[in-house]
Amino acid sequence: MKTLAILFLSLLFPTLVYANWVAETSLLTPRDSFIGGVIDGKIYAFGGNGDPGGIDLKSTEVFDPATQSWSFLASNEHNGGFGVEELTGAVVNGKLYVFGGYSGPSGVFNFVEEYDPATDTWTSKAPMPTTRSLATAAVYNG
Repeated sequence: MKTLAILFLSLLFPTLVYANWVAETSLLTPRDSFIGGVIDGKIYAFGGNGDPGGIDLKSTEVFDPATQSWSFLASNEHNGGFGVEELTGAVVNGKLYVFGGYSGPSGVFNFVEEYDPATDTWTSKAPMPTTRSLATAAVYNG
């Protein structure tokens, strides 16, 4: 009932609900169709389609709210050197996981990649049995 009341109020008074949005520092690389996740209070962004030129990206960036700044991290070179977009991802146990995606030169993928912020490295995991892009992932009970 509480959720329904909040939804109803947000429809009647949208400025009350969204009045607290604050602009932050932009990503270092413009991108869409990327994945993101929060690990230890920092925001991670990986891959996506870069602009201008629509180039698929293999770069990783992190936003640190304490310094209000973005930094580049290790790129994922496991896709034959190509970038990837239309990704699916989730954070589990302090690591960012990427499932499948799409790359213009290579099509749709079945890969699973793990980013470890403690070592700033990408590791390939066992691939999925099927290819996919633009899927949804969720973490339940870890």
